[in-house]
Amino acid sequence: MLALLLFACGDEPDESTLPPTLLIPPLVCETDDDCVTGEICEREECVVGDRDNSLGEALSIAMDFEEAGVFDPPGDVDFYVWNADGPTWIRIETVTDEEGAGADTVVRLLRESGSEIAQMDEYATGSVSTYDTVMYAFVPEAGTYYIVLEDASSFYGGDPDGGPDFTYTVNLTSFTSVVEEPDGPGDTIDIDVDERNVIWAVGVHMEEPGDVDIVEIDMAFDDTPIEVVGLANAGSSLTPHVTGASEDGTVYTVQPDLDNGSAILLHSVDGDHVLTVTDADGDGGDDAWTVLYVTTSESREPYEPESEPNDAPLTAQILVQEGLETGGGTDYHAFYAEGQFGIPGDVDHLNVTVEDDELLSVRCWAEVWGSEAGLQVAVLDLNGDDVTPSDQGTEPTDLDYYVYNAVLPEGAATLVLSDSTGGAGPSHFWRCAIFLTTFDVDF
Repeated sequence: MLALLLFACGDEPDESTLPPTLLIPPLVCETDDDCVTGEICEREECVVGDRDNSLGEALSIAMDFEEAGVFDPPGDVDFYVWNADGPTWIRIETVTDEEGAGADTVVRLLRESGSEIAQMDEYATGSVSTYDTVMYAFVPEAGTYYIVLEDASSFYGGDPDGGPDFTYTVNLTSFTSVVEEPDGPGDTIDIDVDERNVIWAVGVHMEEPGDVDIVEIDMAFDDTPIEVVGLANAGSSLTPHVTGASEDGTVYTVQPDLDNGSAILLHSVDGDHVLTVTDADGDGGDDAWTVLYVTTSESREPYEPESEPNDAPLTAQILVQEGLETGGGTDYHAFYAEGQFGIPGDVDHLNVTVEDDELLSVRCWAEVWGSEAGLQVAVLDLNGDDVTPSDQGTEPTDLDYYVYNAVLPEGAATLVLSDSTGGAGPSHFWRCAIFLTTFDVDF
């Protein structure tokens, strides 16, 4: 006890009385299997990294099995190889670790030759909460295929350092929501749209010239429209021509080339809707495929249907003022309206009330949603004079029709919509968002 007290008071112990030092040998690895996920064995030491950095070093991935990987060092590109037994629809999904700052994967699918079949960042309709990236694709024949993963900031070249390092998982599964052959009664694929904020992906394949695929959609509500989005794929030869029709066969939307992010709009009517898909070029073939994304959103603004007669300024439909507020607390008014040109030569008029110092901005859509209308837009002041800016309104810009920040006298203003094609009917429809603000609008 005395010795312990003396030691506690600061005296140094006699080294000759201490036990020998316990030596712990360093960790030694022989193969990558001796290391944890995200590490490899280098010079008998586990270090962060991977070996799947080229087509020749691609790691094997099997159907319905999840693989873990890491992007390290920044700018890393990972390759996986998969062998298909025959023509197959597949789904590839990635999930990143939550702590990876800026973690964002881009997925590519390549043939054995290295040519690209498909590419995806996030999802065809935007980001989804469950996964980082989800890709649907079709491989037309048996053979070897490669899945290539890269960090988005590295892929797009936006980060000079190659982007962050982070771990991820990648999963390859089969995709069964596909229109099957032959096409006929009972052979269509049916989608029940009975909830919002859900995306349905449907694969279609034009196997032969003149092939037709049919998708039937049962819509459970009539206050929210359905959007159908298409996306171009490098490995597909298909130019998807898609029409939307009501249950009685009335065609109301036509999109001659539903890809490159274009879309069609299904009417806000409950009941059955029919999508008919063909190859606009009439070719078909092994590589003639696409995926349609059917979605409906709870956040879609409620559009007010047009009310006839609204064929002249004096009978213009008066839109109800809706007072809103920006995130910064500034008041403004917004209106949302939709309608169609019911007869050849039909002209629709919408009326809003402009208050002092308010600017009028209008953005209308037709062709972008699959409307066959050649939409033209003009604005009249309270005297009936056309005050549409000369560089706005009559010609489409990125498939929109617009008037921005028009200065009008206080009082009534009328939006005039016409169809340059002279056509009419359900497929000649329009939609407009109208804003009255005390600040410039920049869409």
